Amino acid sequence: RGFNTWPDRRLLLSCGRHVFNKTDRSRVVGIEIRRAGRGDIADVVRLRWEMCVEQGVAEADDQEGYARYAAALHDFLERWIDDEQCRVFVAVDEGSGERVAMAALWLWPVLPWPGGLAQWQGHVTSVYTIPGYRRRGIARRLMNAVRDAAAAHGATRLVLETTPMSAPLYRELGFVASGIIELRLEAAEDRG
Repeated sequence: RGFNTWPDRRLLLSCGRHVFNKTDRSRVVGIEIRRAGRGDIADVVRLRWEMCVEQGVAEADDQEGYARYAAALHDFLERWIDDEQCRVFVAVDEGSGERVAMAALWLWPVLPWPGGLAQWQGHVTSVYTIPGYRRRGIARRLMNAVRDAAAAHGATRLVLETTPMSAPLYRELGFVASGIIELRLEAAEDRG
């Protein structure tokens, strides 16, 4: 299976003027939620690869594929991780120092329209928690960090793709199914 498989089990959800539960804190006992920096790039690459393997879009034993992927993502993050339009957040186990979860936010400008004059939207991607740390509220706290960063930037809408396992959390946070559809284009380097 590849990234171009569509439709798949994921649902496209968006959150416009919905409000997240603001009572959650960005810290769970022993877990720190913070914006990733350059020193976190290797861990973000690892977490995102594990997510891809778990979702069936990468093979765990594909060392050559991992090497290409890791190099491309590393170069990408070197360029973007400090940019205000790209926010990557990590959850760090304070006991071990291990990065155990992540979420990324892309902010982009949009044309104003009569129903919304604000000019920023956010795309949430790569929300992932390693299996041993699930069901502890970490993804919720990552999403609160994402929401806060988007709101501080002036975004009025967040969009994400989800799996059936994650959809209940996003609905609890105020995301609703939307009418967005997509067309996947093959990148020039993937056609060769």
